[in-house]
Amino acid sequence: MDYGTLLLLFAGGCAGGLLAGLLGVGGGLVFVPIFTNYLVALGIVDDKIAQIIIANSMFAIFFAGISGSIKHYLSGHLYFKPVIISGVMASITSIGATYLINHTSWYNKQVFAVIFISIAAYVAYSIFSGKSDKKQMVEEDFSSNKFLQIGGLGGLLAALSGVGGGIIMVPMLVKMLKMNIKKATAISLGIITIMALASSIYSMSIKLNTITNIPYTHGLIIFPMVVPVIIGCIICSPFGVVLSKKIPEKTIQLMFAAFLVLVILNMIYNLWL
Repeated sequence: MDYGTLLLLFAGGCAGGLLAGLLGVGGGLVFVPIFTNYLVALGIVDDKIAQIIIANSMFAIFFAGISGSIKHYLSGHLYFKPVIISGVMASITSIGATYLINHTSWYNKQVFAVIFISIAAYVAYSIFSGKSDKKQMVEEDFSSNKFLQIGGLGGLLAALSGVGGGIIMVPMLVKMLKMNIKKATAISLGIITIMALASSIYSMSIKLNTITNIPYTHGLIIFPMVVPVIIGCIICSPFGVVLSKKIPEKTIQLMFAAFLVLVILNMIYNLWL
């Protein structure tokens, strides 16, 4: 691997880690295109490339999540009950969806992209229009049922897209539980950490002939590709957490909405590929 590629992977990890700590979204929007370019350069262009990309993205997301969550814990802002409840459910739905993608033909990337774009567009509009912040002073309802729903949907979307699940969990925490967006991003990051760990363990158990000839590969995880990204994640995710504490809540909302717009534009672009 040349130094330019190594630096690009590390920079991608820094960007993804910063996003994860700041917005609680996981960083997959950065990891997916970087891993795609790397694998295409290696000549991996068959129908399994999406599976490999998502697996490595989730592996990197775990380290972004754990690094940021440790910073939240040290700051006294890690909320164990909702994180554990939602994280376990997210792990179940994420692994279940991954298994179905790998063993059945029901998954259609184009159909899912259209559905996802529609949901994300509505959420972005509601945040930009200010509809989601008027009731945030109401006491949060720590209903286990609601956290199970949020974790389940987040895990499902993460497995289908590789972007982490936070892009749907943060708005659901804010809208369903009337939660402050800063607390929502902290909880989302913790959920993503648990889900990404479970997903990564599962990915390491899968064998593909497509990548068996790549050195230092375990299951679907390609370590020469993902380790520089992980280092960037570990370094920069805590900085994202610190930054989120200093930025006004309304600014975080607008940044999250802008991030959703970028996700939508990226998915629309991918539909044309």
